Amino acid sequence: MLHKTTVLLLSFLCCVSFLCAQTDDPVAVKVDKEEVLRSELAYYYAKARQVQPTISVAEVAERIALLKMKVLAAREERIHLRKEFLSDFNQQQKFIMVDFLIGRERLDSLAHAIYDKSVCGLDSGMVHVLDYFVPIVQNASQSQIKQAQGIMNEVYESLLRVGEMKSGTGKLVEVREKSIIRDNVLSEMEKVAFSLQEGEYSKPFFTPEGLHILQTVRRKAIPSYEEQRREIMDFLWKSPESFADSKPVIDYLKQSLRYTPNEKSIASLLSSGKSRGTLFELCDKTFSVDDFEKFASVYPASRRKQWNAFVVKALYGGAGSRLEENQQYRFLVREVHDGLLSFAVMKEQVWEREVDQSEWEAFVRDHLDGVEKTQKCYVGMLYHADSKKLLKRVKKLLKSLPEEEWPNAIRLMFNKGGETPHVICEQGRFVQGENPYVDYLIFKNKQKPQPLLQHPYTNVYGRIVQEKVSEGDAREKLEEAYLAYREDEWVKRLKKRFKVEINQEVLKTVNVN
Repeated sequence: MLHKTTVLLLSFLCCVSFLCAQTDDPVAVKVDKEEVLRSELAYYYAKARQVQPTISVAEVAERIALLKMKVLAAREERIHLRKEFLSDFNQQQKFIMVDFLIGRERLDSLAHAIYDKSVCGLDSGMVHVLDYFVPIVQNASQSQIKQAQGIMNEVYESLLRVGEMKSGTGKLVEVREKSIIRDNVLSEMEKVAFSLQEGEYSKPFFTPEGLHILQTVRRKAIPSYEEQRREIMDFLWKSPESFADSKPVIDYLKQSLRYTPNEKSIASLLSSGKSRGTLFELCDKTFSVDDFEKFASVYPASRRKQWNAFVVKALYGGAGSRLEENQQYRFLVREVHDGLLSFAVMKEQVWEREVDQSEWEAFVRDHLDGVEKTQKCYVGMLYHADSKKLLKRVKKLLKSLPEEEWPNAIRLMFNKGGETPHVICEQGRFVQGENPYVDYLIFKNKQKPQPLLQHPYTNVYGRIVQEKVSEGDAREKLEEAYLAYREDEWVKRLKKRFKVEINQEVLKTVNVN
């Protein structure tokens, strides 16, 4: 009897444990068979509050439900199986692994290693330039190329004449600050940059990216690591493919994952193409010649490149297995995966879907009267300075002069001769949505733009004016509204296809502290 009672008690406790395990992290949002647990909702909620502190957990749940609907729509189109998507996702996942495995302190030492390698064998230093840039896609038509050339010719003439771009070209031409280091083999960009005197503008020239005009603003010796650290770290975080597969990262992964090679077997494989047995061990798992041959059969390349790619794939596979228990890692990988799928399906179903001409004409008839006939724009000067004190001095100077004298006055007062410019400026008319700095400072856009590296302090001086909307601007507004309409209609269809369940009781228990 005692034995029977003990068995019943143990069975009861097991059931209780199972039920507790089920309810410790209950389902908060469900879209068809896609489930989001409370812990994952809390992850999304915490991230959303960093950008929008007043957002509610219910709003985040609605956003997640919409995201999951888009993910399901992408799966129906089999986007998740396409080579382009898998390549993008795999590279992003690699970088997430590196971040979680290595950590920021280790990344700093890797950045130093990249710096040491980059300056090894270099000759006399670097130049700092302003790069006026118009992108050109690889398959651009002749008319598109000619249009870009026309824009850049106008910019070049304006720069030579008044030292700034013509009003209205700011939306078409990107201006980037960059430092270019002289290497043993000069690229086209380096050839042009090092051929210019300080303050001189180059003629427009092509690179694989597009059309450029360079202005050399400063020459200097190769900077120390401390001076370059921020730029190198930015490069690491923004270039996942080149960084994730770089030698310092791969060497670190080999060490931390206990990579043990069979040098004799590897040498035989690479020299003769034949070998046998184990090639290496990784995380207590063996990788054989058969494993390599299976990989090589679907990876056409030279034997050496196949081998390097095989090792990298094994390393990141091992890293993924190690990180599987890390909840934050799993959430971030899923977020990136779903974000890429959502973007891809939106691109196909909304942004680049062929326009139904009759639908477009009907939309124009129904909404033309609703397009505003006037709009606010900002007329004045946008300026960036290398010190905060200069902002007040520039503003005081502009107040005392007619508008047509502003650019020349800034040049003479703050950027004399061939010295490095302390102030860079752009004068003109800025419509909302055209310039992120004007949008933030004048039109009260909540998203603060990234400050310029060499000129991090920004201000404006001018006035807001009300002007008549041109025919071109009106059409552009209609096209934006039409895209929004197409997206709304598509989302309505998604809501009819997929069942959404949001557990309001679970939402009340979400904790972000």
